[in-house]
Amino acid sequence: MKRAGLLHQLLRRPAGAASLAVLMLLYLAALLAPFLAPYAPNEQSLAHAFHPPTALVWQDGRLQVRVYQNVDRAAAEYRPSGASFPLKFLARGQPYSVLGLTLEHHLFLPDSSDPRHRVYLLGADGTGRDVYTRLLFGARVSLSIGLIGIIITLGMGFLVGGLAGYFGGAFDFWAMRLTEFLMAVPALYLLLALRATLAPHFESAEMYLLIVAILAAIGWAGPARIVRGMA
Repeated sequence: MKRAGLLHQLLRRPAGAASLAVLMLLYLAALLAPFLAPYAPNEQSLAHAFHPPTALVWQDGRLQVRVYQNVDRAAAEYRPSGASFPLKFLARGQPYSVLGLTLEHHLFLPDSSDPRHRVYLLGADGTGRDVYTRLLFGARVSLSIGLIGIIITLGMGFLVGGLAGYFGGAFDFWAMRLTEFLMAVPALYLLLALRATLAPHFESAEMYLLIVAILAAIGWAGPARIVRGMA
């Protein structure tokens, strides 16, 4: 009942309902990143380095993408050539896996046999990788970090704070001294030390997740004190 009441209070406020909707859309987009993205996150096209966002136009009764010409490779200056090519929706492309299922359909792909025709909704980086695709796949790391951190923080905070408030005595005393010690640890300096020490042993994404998990394990001290006071 309390969960339903909290959800009701959240949804009855426009800002809360909008925030929840945006958060759910972000998590859904990260989960379906291989389907929503037209390319692989590390797929390069050096001929399209620093390509600007491609414009979408309605032509010949369907949605099409403008073709750009690189007029100055040294400055990566692109100009519309006047031509366009259509988009193909729910098209077969590179296979990918979502929730253990192997799929081949993508939301959209270039409907052209010319490999020079590419779709860059948000442009391309210095090696021609699609920024839109990399943004979707990067959201998986960023959003999972927040989810993992809040699960660890609240889980340990409720457990330690609840036990300290229930048992009291020596357990309560030492648990609160531990929370005070953890709250006194400077998170920024700990982050820098862990990054410098563990960086050679982990990939970038693994290192980021590990640091956030450790900082979340330290961050449970605040929730624990609150729960202990309520208990």
